[in-house]
Amino acid sequence: MKEKETSKLYNSITNVDNQFIEKAQTKLKKKKNGWLKWGAMVACLCLVIGGIFFFNRTNEANVDNRLAIETIDNIEQISSLYEGTLLVENLVLSDSEAATIKLSHLENKDIHDTSNWDTLSVTADYPDYSLVLNCSFQRQIENDYSSEVFDTLQYGNVLVNLYQKEPTPESEYVYGALFEYDGVFYQLLSRSNDPDCIYNLLDTVISANNSTNTNEPTEHTFTDILGFDGYYVRVEESTPNFYIWYYYTEIDGKTQCIAETFGPLGTDYDPEAYSVDLDNDGIMELVCNCMYNDGVERVIIYRSNNGVIENGFIKERDLEADFNIDVSVAALAIIVKYDPVENIFNVINYAQDGSVRTAVVNMDYFEFLPYVPTGD
Repeated sequence: MKEKETSKLYNSITNVDNQFIEKAQTKLKKKKNGWLKWGAMVACLCLVIGGIFFFNRTNEANVDNRLAIETIDNIEQISSLYEGTLLVENLVLSDSEAATIKLSHLENKDIHDTSNWDTLSVTADYPDYSLVLNCSFQRQIENDYSSEVFDTLQYGNVLVNLYQKEPTPESEYVYGALFEYDGVFYQLLSRSNDPDCIYNLLDTVISANNSTNTNEPTEHTFTDILGFDGYYVRVEESTPNFYIWYYYTEIDGKTQCIAETFGPLGTDYDPEAYSVDLDNDGIMELVCNCMYNDGVERVIIYRSNNGVIENGFIKERDLEADFNIDVSVAALAIIVKYDPVENIFNVINYAQDGSVRTAVVNMDYFEFLPYVPTGD
């Protein structure tokens, strides 16, 4: 190639106009960005389709879990379908000024099949108080009160935890109670200006269906204790399998503990406590067969002496003098128990020589002192 032509070719290659280079680069960028946009659009479309698919699958899964709420005319309409015991049956709704019964159950399911029931709620307004009784058939009811347990009550084998809410302008005493009965979880809410209202309601709702032994009295069968008409019981497990029953009543507007009994009776049994007029003065004494932690069995008698609550214990030295019972041996060698059928106190002594001595004593063999509650 001639030198002139070679030089011309070189110049044509090396002297490319910059505007052509810039145009070429712009086209490349546009082409690249276009692919990125299309890729992003495809990815978003996949997410939308996947989301729709997941949403539809989730909806399909929740169709059978949706609940319907039915308004029930009366309790009998529900109790006739339920095979077990519903404590709402013990409410006297006919005395209420307004009452509502609602049942929630699985939607599109047979309401006659109780396995489809979720919750049952009863609200009622009475002249002096109002209440709500919620029942849950599928799950435990959580405490929606901010306070800790205010009180613990024992009704046979039913343990009740009480919670207290701040008073409202309409009611001074607002309580909530949580417990389980026969596989159903309950929440009882009450508003009242009477501090005993929640306890009376619990007695009404639970006690009627909770006689563990109809031949023996429970802690709520007494018409009065020590001359007081109303009372309630708090149960405390002081050590494993060892329980203390505290009896409370209102005296001069204040809640006071007036008696207690104890023993390793467990929550399935009632304490051996009996209300009886031992001295025939018209005022009932409370006689308790107690067992201490070490197995010693003794009787404690509670009485009202001119308005002062006293508790009495057996005078063991008098037993030694009058019945030749050896009180110097271990405490377990002597058993003192009250027999409510015969209305007597039996004393059994397992002597060191292997013999067994017995005695029948009355209230005169008890020494009384002012009662000082151990729990207060």
